[in-house]
Amino acid sequence: MELRISGRYFAEPATVRITVAVEPDADNRMLRVEADGDEMFRASEVELAGAGEKRLHTLEFRNLKAGYYTLRAEVHSARALRGTAEQKVVVTGSGGR
Repeated sequence: MELRISGRYFAEPATVRITVAVEPDADNRMLRVEADGDEMFRASEVELAGAGEKRLHTLEFRNLKAGYYTLRAEVHSARALRGTAEQKVVVTGSGGR
């Protein structure tokens, strides 16, 4: 599993586009992507169709406020967490935070 982001620094209000590469597998049922920040949290879930699912998934988080964020992707089966990847990004405010 791999998480790809075009950049590490973004200006507020940020739109962060995330591409997650997930190897298709019969047990894959759900992809959860999170933006976990100092004062803001967002999450999105995508249902996966197991071995017949596509490999690349693209999501966007819009209007992220200034702060430090951990972007995290998790793949879940019906019973357990199967894999995770994460990266850190910074959203700067008008004050150069």
